[in-house]
Formats: sequence, structure tokens, C-alpha cells
Amino acid sequence: MPSNILPGYRFSPTSGRYVSQVTGRFVARRDIISLLDRQVTSSRGRLGELTQTFYEGKIDRSVWLEQMRDEIKNAHLTNRALGKGGFDRLGFSDYGSVGGRLHADYRRLESFADDIANGDISIAQALNRSNMYAGNARIQYWEASRSTLVAGPGEMMIEKRNLNPGETCEDCLNYHNQGWQLAAVLPSPGISSACMSNCNCDLESRIIPASEADQWIGTRR
Repeated sequence: MPSNILPGYRFSPTSGRYVSQVTGRFVARRDIISLLDRQVTSSRGRLGELTQTFYEGKIDRSVWLEQMRDEIKNAHLTNRALGKGGFDRLGFSDYGSVGGRLHADYRRLESFADDIANGDISIAQALNRSNMYAGNARIQYWEASRSTLVAGPGEMMIEKRNLNPGETCEDCLNYHNQGWQLAAVLPSPGISSACMSNCNCDLESRIIPASEADQWIGTRR
């Protein structure tokens, strides 16, 4: 597995951001989120193709399950590495988080396979369910990226939820309206919201002086 998830760039642990090895400039946050979105879109496409093929009876259950598991595992690890700063920065806790979510996904896949094989769901329902696996893997990025920033003495980390085009539920609107909050107050996008793994929100984090907390908490500055 490659150590550098973005060839030509390095990860700066002190800033929690990627840096161009050519220019020395930070990579814009929007560019990293755009890359994450492309990864999720690509994963949804591959999972959808596999599901369509299985639904049409062109591959058997065991082949579908094996290839779905491989694709879902790759999506979780890739998103986790992007959030953490590279595959070489993944530690035991990261692999533990990935393993826990994969265990749950694999269990759901068995039921998913039964529903397709028994004709209990339409192709539209099947494709919607396959999309949710890619959305669930997206959560790994946010959980990993939160751990890359560490507040020093006299500092604190704050976070705010940003809405993006796509599915938005009342829970997400509520998180958005809360503005900046102390780290870990707001759930990662895709968790604790009605839109679940279809969530397309992002989570912005920053380190501020603790003495400025009153100027930030509850605002969207």
C-alpha cells in the first residue's frame, strides 16, 4: 500500500494540511474535499455496477460478496488515509475504526444479497443501498481528519458543520445552525442524522486561542 496518498504532496502534522513539494504551498481545503467527493463518486459507481450485474444474474452471490467487500474495504482505507495524511500515518486506532465499520457493513451485505436473490427489492432500491456503503466509508475521512489537529497549551480545537449540494436533513440543518462548537460536540457527517450515509455535509476544524472561545462558539464567522 503506498505511503503517500497524494503523489507530489506531503502532509504537515503541525498544520494538519497537505503541502505541495514543488511550491511549498498548502493545498486548499476545498481541493481535498473535492478529491474525497470524487473518491466517493467513483466507489458508488463501482459498487453500483457490481450490484447491477448481480441483480441481472450475471455473477453469482459469492463473487458479488467478495468483490463488494474488497471495494468497500478499499474505500474505507483510502478515505481514512486521505483524512489522516497518508497510509503510513494510519495507526492501530485507525485500523480498529475501519475494522469495526467493515464488520457491520459485511454483515449488512449478507442481508442485502438475500434481498436481491429473493427478488424482494427493485433495482432502484438495490442501487440506492449500494450507494450507502460508499457514503458510510466517507465517514472515515472526517473521523481521521479530526485527529490530525492537536491543540497546544492555551489553545482549543473548534469545529463547524457546512452544508453542500446534495441530501440535507433537518438534523444537518441543526448542526449547521449551531456554528462553531468545541471539538467533538458535533457528530461527523453521516452520523446521527436522518440522511445517514447519504449526508454530503463537511466538517471544518481549526485551532484557536482558548481566550477567544467566546468570540467563536455559536457563530459562523
